Amino acid sequence: AKVISQAVWPDTVNVRHILVSTMENGQQIRDDSSAKKLADSILGLVRRGSSFDSLVAMYSSDQGSKAKGGKYENVTPGGMVPAFNEYIFTNAPKSTAVVKTEFGYHVIEVLSQKGSSPVYEVAYLTKPIVASRETDASANNAANKFAGDSRDPKAFTANWEKELKAKGIQKVPVTLGPQDYNIMGLGISRQFVRDVYEADQGDVLPPTMIGDKYVVAVVTGVTKEGTMSVDQARVRVETLLRNEKKAQQIIQKIGSYTTLEEASTKAGFPIATADSLRFSGGSSQMSYETKFLGVSFNPANNGKVVTKPIDGSQGVYVVRVNSQTATSVASANIEDERRFLRQQAMQRIMGGYGNFGFGMQGATPASTLRNLAKIKDNRRKFNY
Repeated sequence: AKVISQAVWPDTVNVRHILVSTMENGQQIRDDSSAKKLADSILGLVRRGSSFDSLVAMYSSDQGSKAKGGKYENVTPGGMVPAFNEYIFTNAPKSTAVVKTEFGYHVIEVLSQKGSSPVYEVAYLTKPIVASRETDASANNAANKFAGDSRDPKAFTANWEKELKAKGIQKVPVTLGPQDYNIMGLGISRQFVRDVYEADQGDVLPPTMIGDKYVVAVVTGVTKEGTMSVDQARVRVETLLRNEKKAQQIIQKIGSYTTLEEASTKAGFPIATADSLRFSGGSSQMSYETKFLGVSFNPANNGKVVTKPIDGSQGVYVVRVNSQTATSVASANIEDERRFLRQQAMQRIMGGYGNFGFGMQGATPASTLRNLAKIKDNRRKFNY
């Protein structure tokens, strides 16, 4: 190893960002050039004084920071992906830029930095550990023997329990879509996914090499197109239903009230104050809650206690609206805003995708035509 360079970096950094991604749930939502153009436009709005919180709510794909206005606090060196990490630790507070990572384009603003410590760039040579020809042949033979002895799901499980479990060889349950390529816990192989879709339920597939592993798979179930089964739907809705039930219990516990203090005593939670709420982005004190904001900005509630609890997505809220005021938007360049929105509308029309704010994917002319057409996706049959 050899020290190439050294510098002094902050110990921690507070930063906020807006992620403009190209992929979402394994599907492309915009091409790279469109993502870069959108990120550059957002950066221009940030530098001209537009509300960062509002832009986060409208455009950021990072769900982990969206509720906090795009903020990550007390980030330590190495806490972010390399390009992101490099920028926030080598640029002064109030710096803004567009930085590309494997997740997309980030519109970054460095908020503050604390402490300082020396850091070193070290170069080193490594020699990879590669299995010998004999080791590879042994693993291949073992995989073929297991596949040959396990011709149905019952034998597959029995042989795994008897021969492989004690050796630490894992049985990994995986759900695959027809266009998937990444097998969770194993690696990337489009051929493996195609082979699975050409098999029938109960089939045991021949060994396939994924990365540096030989994989023997059994098709345990096939989900037909249409309404999903109760077991499949349960995984998706169980948390929502549980939260809904909890909310009902909390609302019942609070009961009727006339003051915030009375509701606080009944619920057993302290009163918190959220300052400077914005309709487009909530505030730094709480996550984005559409029902909460709707009640808070209702002119009829100004200066009053809302006597009905609000069932939100993150919790139950009892609200007293202390005051409502309108802030000046003189700092915003209206022509720039209009030009930016027009550009985004054209991208949605031409590209067939778009984000219409608050993370909602909008219906575009191109996507509407696709939805109206009767299309059967057979790409997996053509080596896709």
